[in-house]
Amino acid sequence: MRFHKIGSISLITLLMTLLIGGLGSVALSQKQPSGLSGNMIKTIAPSAQTLPNTKQNQSNEQIILDIQGALEEGDLVLPQDGSLYDEHTFEGRAGQSVAIDLESADFDTFLILLDPQERIVGQHDDVSQDNFNSTLNVSLPVDGTYTVIANGFDSNSRGRYQLLIRTPTQSASQ
Repeated sequence: MRFHKIGSISLITLLMTLLIGGLGSVALSQKQPSGLSGNMIKTIAPSAQTLPNTKQNQSNEQIILDIQGALEEGDLVLPQDGSLYDEHTFEGRAGQSVAIDLESADFDTFLILLDPQERIVGQHDDVSQDNFNSTLNVSLPVDGTYTVIANGFDSNSRGRYQLLIRTPTQSASQ
């Protein structure tokens, strides 16, 4: 999910493109994260849970989101440290276990998960001293739309990343 400043003509064009093309949904918002101001919209990619062909990997886990992204100039900026970030959303259920991995060969990742009320559910920096990727394994506290913040550790973090959100499926014997 990205926030973009946009005029009314561009907004109408964007809405038509997204809705007719079936590429996602759009929400108009006056409230901006981290003190941003002005009218902005956020484009929201459809959640994998709403798609009929949700992917399954070899270990019998359900893939909720699998995103190739990039932190680059023009992205959102955290005022606390000047680091760039992208937002991605998914629908979750209370008690659902999710594993979230943020990996990059280009920068030191930092991962944050927000609940539907924008409270921090979890955050993670490095997997180990030698692995600067981030991972979270959490049980979701409530039903609703969760936001994953794909962030770099510092203001110099730029480059490509992969965000993978998955949940184990229940086996027939459980």
